[in-house]
Amino acid sequence: MMQRLILLICLIFLHQLSAEEESALELERFNFVFENDAFFRIDRWYSAGTDLSLLCKVKDHSVYLPFVDHTKSITYVGFALTQEIYTPAEFNNPDPQLNDRPYAGWLYASFAIHQSSAKSLDSLELQLGVVGPSARAEEVQRFIHYNIIGDPVDGWQHQLHDEPGINLAYHHHERYLLSRQKYESVFIPRVGVVLGNIRTELDIGALYRVGVHLPKDFGQNFVMMPGLDSAIPAVNSDANKEKSPYSYYLQLQSDLRLVGRDLLLEGNSDGNSLSVEPYPVVGRIGGGIGGSYGNHQLSLIYTAESKSFTEQEKIHGYATLLFSYAY
Repeated sequence: MMQRLILLICLIFLHQLSAEEESALELERFNFVFENDAFFRIDRWYSAGTDLSLLCKVKDHSVYLPFVDHTKSITYVGFALTQEIYTPAEFNNPDPQLNDRPYAGWLYASFAIHQSSAKSLDSLELQLGVVGPSARAEEVQRFIHYNIIGDPVDGWQHQLHDEPGINLAYHHHERYLLSRQKYESVFIPRVGVVLGNIRTELDIGALYRVGVHLPKDFGQNFVMMPGLDSAIPAVNSDANKEKSPYSYYLQLQSDLRLVGRDLLLEGNSDGNSLSVEPYPVVGRIGGGIGGSYGNHQLSLIYTAESKSFTEQEKIHGYATLLFSYAY
């Protein structure tokens, strides 16, 4: 039932986009973000995340964030469909694993308003979805393991049961151009808050890029961070839309999360599920490369994450692959 509702919301949104004559929206960018710990030749804890998103420019001032100065900024609205997959370390163990994170899938649709200028970005995002079997994480992992990897998967009968989820996230970014020489560099710090029954947290983070013809955007972000879309343009409303024929760059990024609630670790709200105790502070640091040619942008970032729950034996690693197309 929940998957059908999410699909219906998606179809309604896409239908609105297709009505170009009546719509005040202009299609700006398509993003595909894929995260997986298989890049580190492991499969445990945060196993995979997939995000498909559309970013649209608001051609008039009919939509904007009321608490942000929008005289020189541009308003974008974003829509995304996302799935996150979590497993314990022994994913082929059929017995309940009481001291490891529970099996869980989180499938959700996101709706965001972004107020962007050349120097700052404010984002407000609403996530609606479901945790549990209806998220179809079991089917995705079984298909990959049986048809591609060849390893058995046994234990999803112990996953969190169905529970609707809602998160509301707000983030503020600043963008500082540090160098305008042949090799440009930018520094993009951010601060944000997430409130919801799935996640409640405060976070701070920063991104640094150095390279040639750097993209004029606010960088690449993680799938599992509510309210953080990738490749949002950083231009003023009165600026010409300039686009370099190519770019290449190195990227470093890090963040720190103060965790108030994480249902994917703590288990279902009714207490009738496996659970572990989350760490109150979780940090990440990552680095990688990226580039663009014409309307296409591609980047790959490797990330190391500190322990997210008390029984976790070691840090975790995964990689984020971003493909972005600008219309």
